[in-house]
Amino acid sequence: MKIGLIKPYATGFLYYGGIQAQARMWKKCLEKLGNEVVMMNGWDDEDWNSYDFILFMGYGKILSDYVEEIKAKFNTKMVCAPIIDYNKGITRFKFICHHLGSKRLKLTRPEYDLHLCQKDICLFLARSEFEKRYIQEGLGVDEDRIRIVPISYSLEENPVVDFSQKENFCMHVSRLATPGKNVGRLIEASIKYNFKLVLCGALNGEEENNWLKNQIAGHDNIKYVGRLSDEDMFDYYRRAKVFALPSFIEGVGIVALEAGLFGDEIVLTKNGAPKEYYDGMARLVDPYSVDEIGNAVLAAFKSGSQPALKAHIEKHFSPQACGKLLNDYLEEKL
Repeated sequence: MKIGLIKPYATGFLYYGGIQAQARMWKKCLEKLGNEVVMMNGWDDEDWNSYDFILFMGYGKILSDYVEEIKAKFNTKMVCAPIIDYNKGITRFKFICHHLGSKRLKLTRPEYDLHLCQKDICLFLARSEFEKRYIQEGLGVDEDRIRIVPISYSLEENPVVDFSQKENFCMHVSRLATPGKNVGRLIEASIKYNFKLVLCGALNGEEENNWLKNQIAGHDNIKYVGRLSDEDMFDYYRRAKVFALPSFIEGVGIVALEAGLFGDEIVLTKNGAPKEYYDGMARLVDPYSVDEIGNAVLAAFKSGSQPALKAHIEKHFSPQACGKLLNDYLEEKL
């Protein structure tokens, strides 16, 4: 198969983030199975008919433009992995999709745009049952056009972990100043319950740097180590006893999945889809409760689900397993 990957935003794949990481992982997995995969920028002249599939990664305001052009001029099948991370309920999402826009007046939102073109897309890919419900009930997509392909971890070889070498600190990785990541409450929990916390991730500009400095000033149990290379981050995963991701909403949280692969106990938001990946072996918390976050981290230091959690992740979320699932679903639509 020949597959083109497009991120339907004006910036395309220019900026790195979760969608780009997922696209690159799928590209690698599909190529290992003998497919040709092209990450398209949308600006170059393309022979669209040479592709078996165009796979849209995410959804944006120019998605319907792509779909209309391909539908009008070419026979290429279209697939969409919408990457829906929404925390205000399906009813509200459905209303936005169906009513907040006007094609005639050229007034639109990405969700409305996605609804307009969904009937021309032969297959939707969801990362979880949670996201599948939004696609099915919110967008109105028939269940037989939806398949679940979990996100995989990125490591090609599973790490060897010496659990006796674990250190009693909690790790967190994210774009730290992003409000949805809820880093402020995690810091509050660390201060109130006096556990060691290591924060990893990028901060953009003076304002974000000053925000974090003010949050952790005077608290020696909290350490900011900046944005790390993969090698250094994996070293922290290997050493950490606990990994916490108490986001207000999270699509999957690949960083938590990879931390579990390195033997960390996982403290996780109860909101959204991430809990589906851990088979009851993550500690779920209300992200609005500092006390729940703090108590869960302390409990994880004392006992936990490892190494059974590591084995579960290796079995179900390896690049090979998830890539084969994606390949099989695409072949069904050929």
